[in-house]
Amino acid sequence: MEQVAIITQQEADLLRGQEYAPASYYNPVQDCLANWIITIQEIQQTTNPEYLWVKDLPLIDWCGPYIPVSGDTENYFTQFFSGETN
Repeated sequence: MEQVAIITQQEADLLRGQEYAPASYYNPVQDCLANWIITIQEIQQTTNPEYLWVKDLPLIDWCGPYIPVSGDTENYFTQFFSGETN
């Protein structure tokens, strides 16, 4: 099972759109339990000294995408890994 790093809402807000390596940007998403997460790939590829703390984040097993009860059900995590674009 793939592992991901669990982060807080505040950490997700801080990381979202920030460059972790040249031309590579964090894209926090929620898992099936509504935990905010970043991928192991984002962690392993982090070279930006400002964000090296992500390498110490706790890892959890990826349980699948968050599916809201109502509203937008587009799954950005799946798109990220499948290479789909809007």
